[in-house]
Amino acid sequence: MNRSVQTIALFFAALLALALAGAGCAGHGISFTPWVGSYVGTGTLDNSKTGDIALTSDATGLVSGTLTVTGADGTGTTFKFTAGTYNVSGSVTSTGGGFEVTGTVPTMGSFFIRGRFPTDTSSVTYTVLTGTSSTLTTSQTYNGNLHKS
Repeated sequence: MNRSVQTIALFFAALLALALAGAGCAGHGISFTPWVGSYVGTGTLDNSKTGDIALTSDATGLVSGTLTVTGADGTGTTFKFTAGTYNVSGSVTSTGGGFEVTGTVPTMGSFFIRGRFPTDTSSVTYTVLTGTSSTLTTSQTYNGNLHKS
């Protein structure tokens, strides 16, 4: 009986390995090499504040960096990016260099930065979206420009 359990377990392990290899999960997945590097950009946030982003993408597709906000709070929006520096982290999300990182503004909530990394020195647009909650029911959207540094 013990031998038949081992045989069945071995069969399923081999089947799982075959399925993973066929799905590209056996070390032959996406290459993130084209987007490895540092990127910087600037956008306008709530109440005409400036948001400077600095992102680094590594060979595993992980992205990390900061959003540095300057400017004074106003009364024009519900979600306020208060002046300061916010850590962001995320990943490359597609084979075309799409990325998404998230961060948090204390007392306000989460925000997301989405875009596509350029492979040359050209400037591309990224989008900042604010999260929603029971008190912040509408997401706000801001745009900026990003380039490889």
